[in-house]
Amino acid sequence: MQQLNQIILCSKTKARSFLREVAVFDDFAVVTNIERLPFRYHEMLGKKRSKRDQVVGLDLPIRRTDSHRGCPYCGQQAVFHCRKCGFLSCTDLSKFEHHCPGCDKAYPLRTMRGSHASESGFVDTALVDRSSERKWKDAQSALLDLIEHRNRQDS
Repeated sequence: MQQLNQIILCSKTKARSFLREVAVFDDFAVVTNIERLPFRYHEMLGKKRSKRDQVVGLDLPIRRTDSHRGCPYCGQQAVFHCRKCGFLSCTDLSKFEHHCPGCDKAYPLRTMRGSHASESGFVDTALVDRSSERKWKDAQSALLDLIEHRNRQDS
């Protein structure tokens, strides 16, 4: 099993994002946790992402547990991967197009079998900052501190 993350923008609530943790097995992946991120937190993390962060293509179904209720801001269950800006965002599959909050453009909806994930949660190499490993480690440390804080509260 491999534990990966996805940072997903809310397409209805401006400047909001959430972390979706995914456990990846040989034949499937399962969402293990969803957590709201602080206001505009994805912007700070995106600027500090490492070029060593490997994006993993998940060509397998992602199962949801009872605790997965979609986007914690608007409740949308599906995820859109924008090929222009690289962000993931929540979407409504009953619509014919999706307005990406990452690049502020509308695109026709297409279904995908799999998805992408990484240790940082960012899923496109265009979002990689090639400058400083130290900045990335600080941002990753902040994200891990947030997860640990949540785990302490749950215990």
